Amino acid sequence: MNPKKTLTLIGALLLLSVSFIPAIDGLLIDNKDISLRNYSDRSIVYIKASSPYDYGFKAGKLYRLGYKILDLLFVFIKNDNSIKEDIDGRIISLEKYCPDFLEELRGLSDSIGIKIERLLEIQHYISYLFKNHCSVTASTNPATKNDDTFLTQNWDYEQPLLFLTTFYYSLFSNYPHIKHVSSGYKYVYFGIPVLQEVFLINEKGLGWGAIYTSLTKNESRCIDEGDGIPTYVLERETMMTCANVSEVANFWKKSQRAANKDRSYPNHWDYASTVWCDKEGGILMIEQSHSHIATVFGNSTGITGAPAGILWHGYHHLWLDPNLTGSSYPEECYTSPVKTERLRELLEKNYGNITLEVCKNIMRDHEGGFDPAKPDDADICCHYSRDYKVRTAFSWIIEPKKLTVHLTHRIPCRSIYWRYNFTRTFSRFN
Repeated sequence: MNPKKTLTLIGALLLLSVSFIPAIDGLLIDNKDISLRNYSDRSIVYIKASSPYDYGFKAGKLYRLGYKILDLLFVFIKNDNSIKEDIDGRIISLEKYCPDFLEELRGLSDSIGIKIERLLEIQHYISYLFKNHCSVTASTNPATKNDDTFLTQNWDYEQPLLFLTTFYYSLFSNYPHIKHVSSGYKYVYFGIPVLQEVFLINEKGLGWGAIYTSLTKNESRCIDEGDGIPTYVLERETMMTCANVSEVANFWKKSQRAANKDRSYPNHWDYASTVWCDKEGGILMIEQSHSHIATVFGNSTGITGAPAGILWHGYHHLWLDPNLTGSSYPEECYTSPVKTERLRELLEKNYGNITLEVCKNIMRDHEGGFDPAKPDDADICCHYSRDYKVRTAFSWIIEPKKLTVHLTHRIPCRSIYWRYNFTRTFSRFN
């Protein structure tokens, strides 16, 4: 990108940052169902809706200027006519498998005056620019010291425009939102309402994390594909309908899961492996494609080969057969096998004594990469190298029994974990 375009893009992103700060738009909102509230010196945006359509409409009302700038921004960056040709098919699929999500898009569209087709294009561009490679763990009794349960996530990204990506993630991790649609559980997320929500925890204490799955580039291998509910939408539905990991496992097994290897929005998270925790001390990881699924709990020691109460994952399949799903082999994934080995090593090293501070130290770890003497792109706390531009953008730790999330707004080794306790928040937002 030439210097003139880069400066223009940076200016557009700065304007975008202002338009998506709730404290500014929130001053214009005089509505008990859309509000900005402060608890423990933290700003939380609350959106209460009577239906999926109402939620989309109110999100548009709150952030109308932001969505408009996104529209202009991604016309400037990229205008891909091939994407437009596939939009109608995606809308038909949404009507069949996830009509509630389509209703949210309709509400948003009517609120901001941007067609649904264009909203899908905008989000495709965002997904195109920000590809994620992550590290996750889950731990519970008997692995933890005080009968605690933890879920940890480092959210890594691959992107040559590193400054712009860092800016994007720093902006959208600063303001947790609570979504409250009357037909489901309230849940917390950050990001762009409707289009790009990154979930954290729901009012029942169900916590979430997820890992991008690398797919093979070997054209002689098959990749499992099929139509159904996009992973992104399935995760949203899980947060609204499930209270514990057993319910999650059953829900995902019964659902017809979409698997689109091109991963065009809203299928951008298809094939992702997800991690879950609950207030009862349950932990779960799910590997999945369209036709295949593995649900691995904390006591699934015959699958993990590890002591009970610990789970970990990188961005290739550990338990499903990659020849069936299309996941890359470990040797094709560059950093994923190194990270997963280090995650397991640290969990087993601290077994029986895992605490919140241990979890923070694991997410900040720099000693398991290609060069133990300095940070690199194979570390759990990932720093980009000259050849492989991947870096940790932010991190979170969930304590489901306490309805608490600890969240950084940038790379964890250079940031503190801000504590958000949602116990009173969930009870007050009614």
